[in-house]
Amino acid sequence: LQLLSYLIGSDGTALLIHSDKLISCLKRCIHIKSKTGSKHAATCLYSILHCLTQTYPLESRITSLPLDLPPKDHLYIRDWGVSCKIEETNIKWHTPSFDELKLVDKLLEDFLRPEIQILQDFMDSKKTLDRDSLCQSLELVDMILKGVSNYLPQIEGPMVAGVADSV
Repeated sequence: LQLLSYLIGSDGTALLIHSDKLISCLKRCIHIKSKTGSKHAATCLYSILHCLTQTYPLESRITSLPLDLPPKDHLYIRDWGVSCKIEETNIKWHTPSFDELKLVDKLLEDFLRPEIQILQDFMDSKKTLDRDSLCQSLELVDMILKGVSNYLPQIEGPMVAGVADSV
């Protein structure tokens, strides 16, 4: 699971291809009894959601030269720290597509909604949870919300009293 969480860190279009396998794997591992295992599963889910919802540079090379030139033709180390005009940069960005956001909605439905229901049942005394299960559930909700933080709508309304304005 730890290796999988690092492998998942790619752009969202690559994740769409393997989404069914990833969801199947996560469903099997998300409530594993091992604390470390459940943390790694939550990290995997965070990584998937983060890669699907964030806008980030895919490739931010300043030089327009291809990266496969032999060293005798171009030494790439000389490109380090070289300034350039902003208009000349060629940055390719990942922006979430409709299919990626649809997958995010599915992941939220499959993983967040059941956890919220578990926590709601616990608060209403309909279900009992031991300390480890409660912590596991809260950590999973935390990781999901961190993963989709850019996708969630902004909260409108008055500031909460007691919260520092500078935070």
